[in-house]
Amino acid sequence: MADSLDLVAFGERLRKTRRKRQLTLQQVSDQTSVSVPTLSRIERGEATEIESSTLIVLARWMRVSLELFSGGAKALSKKLSTPDAIELHLRADKNLNPQTATALAKMFRAAYEELAEKTAKG
Repeated sequence: MADSLDLVAFGERLRKTRRKRQLTLQQVSDQTSVSVPTLSRIERGEATEIESSTLIVLARWMRVSLELFSGGAKALSKKLSTPDAIELHLRADKNLNPQTATALAKMFRAAYEELAEKTAKG
């Protein structure tokens, strides 16, 4: 399963989710039963092989679909947030290299979250 996934993007999302929830690696480990060294390797983008069960547990913990990290994913789940759906489309675009797709997705997500925050404040 890990062969077809962008593990660097997965690790980036893991770190972002953990920080947003203001948790330590140990706290995530306690919640997911994934070891701290494994979590750290994934977050740093140094994990070249991750067991399928670990990927599934972490994706569920992050509340995202593993399809989001698959370059070949075409179908969108109705459960995806708007930024996740945009990122999935960008990753599936054959005209964009992975680095460009990631950069565009990060830019869109940052703008979306900033505007959503402003809108929520009134």
